[in-house]
Amino acid sequence: MDGARFPNRILWIALFLGVASGLLWLSGEVAERNAIARLSAETRGAAILRQAYLKSEIERFRLLPIALSDDSDLVAGLTGS
Repeated sequence: MDGARFPNRILWIALFLGVASGLLWLSGEVAERNAIARLSAETRGAAILRQAYLKSEIERFRLLPIALSDDSDLVAGLTGS
């Protein structure tokens, strides 16, 4: 009778290890997908912030050539008069 119980124990242990391995793999896949999604969202947010900063810097200096063209000393210095 003990001889018949031994293979059953091995079968149950193997089944348990297989299910545990499958659950570990599945949880790893879910964690990886969550990490990629979070990283993607953070990267997208950082890109939007950098885009807004760059746009504000460009806008800040957009009128600089017009303002400099009204400066008579600068125009005189550049034209040599």
